[in-house]
Amino acid sequence: MRDAGFTYDNRNRRVGYTGEGRPRLPFTCLGADDRAGPNCTGRPAVHSCYEL
Repeated sequence: MRDAGFTYDNRNRRVGYTGEGRPRLPFTCLGADDRAGPNCTGRPAVHSCYEL
């Protein structure tokens, strides 16, 4: 992800983008499964599927 211009702030758990223009991600989202159940905060979550 760093090669694509993204940064990660460990302290604030925040992803940023410092590249030029719109980000181009090195993967494609294939979809999501909404039967994942709650995440660590108790909010609804999904299992996402990606292809490199």
